Amino acid sequence: MERAPLFEKILNYSQKYMARFHIPGHRQGAGLPPELQNLAPELVKMDLTEVPGLDDLHSPEGVIAEAQSLAACLYGADNTYFLVNGTSCGLQALVLSVAGEGDRILVPRNAHSSVLGGLIFSGAVPEYLQPKIIPYFEIASGIPAGDVAHRISTKNKYKAVLAIHPTYYGTVGDLTGLVQASHQVDMPVIVDEAHGTHLYFQAQTPCGALKCGADGVVQSVHKTGGSFTQSSWLHLKGDRINKKRLKDSLRLVQTTSPSYLLMASLDAARLQLTVHGKQIMQRTLELAVEARESISQIKGLVLLGEEHTGTGFAGIDPTRLVISVKGLGLTGYKVKQILSSRYGVEVEMADINNVVAIISLGTTPNDVHLLVKALHNLYDRERHNAGKGQVSMVLPPVPPLKLSPRQAWMTGSRSVKINEASGQISGEMVCVYPPGIPVLYPGEEITAEVMDYLQAVRKMKLHCQGPQDPELNYIRVLDY
Repeated sequence: MERAPLFEKILNYSQKYMARFHIPGHRQGAGLPPELQNLAPELVKMDLTEVPGLDDLHSPEGVIAEAQSLAACLYGADNTYFLVNGTSCGLQALVLSVAGEGDRILVPRNAHSSVLGGLIFSGAVPEYLQPKIIPYFEIASGIPAGDVAHRISTKNKYKAVLAIHPTYYGTVGDLTGLVQASHQVDMPVIVDEAHGTHLYFQAQTPCGALKCGADGVVQSVHKTGGSFTQSSWLHLKGDRINKKRLKDSLRLVQTTSPSYLLMASLDAARLQLTVHGKQIMQRTLELAVEARESISQIKGLVLLGEEHTGTGFAGIDPTRLVISVKGLGLTGYKVKQILSSRYGVEVEMADINNVVAIISLGTTPNDVHLLVKALHNLYDRERHNAGKGQVSMVLPPVPPLKLSPRQAWMTGSRSVKINEASGQISGEMVCVYPPGIPVLYPGEEITAEVMDYLQAVRKMKLHCQGPQDPELNYIRVLDY
């Protein structure tokens, strides 16, 4: 009989009356503020610590070890590790496990910001891979396997390559080809599969990273797998990544006070996926197909689909709806705001050209109905703007890396006016959406081409992530 050993153990223990003289101090809810006490009393009782019988996340030998083993079995991994600091800590631990001070690692330029933290912690030197851009949508796709094969055929010795599968926009590249090229030189492939927990249960979705042969994979189970926010897990397959070093790295980047609520939710989510994963994903895909068929008929909107695949873009996650709103003459930000305030529809994210909606295991037919109805109505009300305000930006060449991320982090920085920054070394990351690819990383030279790009971004008031001044009147540069 399928079971969730950790969840069950925590639940059973939480029902016992004990004179408790341990953390957390709220003592199963008794010390919580009144506003919180009655929200979910049974759940609050499960907020426990490393008491006898509940095992230790950092040295698991009992129910946590058993729960992790069951998760590994579900995904075909050799080992699985529960994460309570999100996928961010898992990616950082993987970087720490494969590379040290001065070691070179291949990294997609659109990697999650937590990877930059891993590079700073480890002292590794990134060599960035530039993703291809999908025309019209102006978003990043994958890295062509040939680009990786070309890099590793040079004299440079790399310790690992990082891949994103799928991206935030649901696009995937040729991960199998990338893995094969890397394994030919016995180089491990570590994968940010934060948005791909669900890719293992139906053939209509892209192949999961572990099935593509990846060595280390991190998944945000809370995103598409049904657990609580901030809970993730990390899978290992094969022996290219040192397990002892990974465990030491996880101890370094994870809290010493792990949430048993998060771990219980991981175990319960794993049980649900084991027993009902195929049925859940089949229903989710059916809703996604319904939404796609309806949205594709709405004038003024263009839905990212398989017909847009090309170099570096091998497929899409059909449950991720990337909707270009350029034809409405509105920005994605404005459409997101209107959908929320006027129609009661919340989408996942927006950029200047697109909105992104996720069909997940909790989505209902009524949710899809409301989204489609809102988009229809939006076109009827806004079509007079059609063709106005379309934005397309061409990324400048990747600037020279003058200092490693760790060296840049350890160097003092100051804020200067943007028009005084040319030729200086950046002290911060600057990422513009779309395409969601940083134009600058710490330690890179601010070239004339980058300056022109930043000035254009500033003039158009595009959304930036990373800089202390998101309006780009100022930028931080290194005292170097």
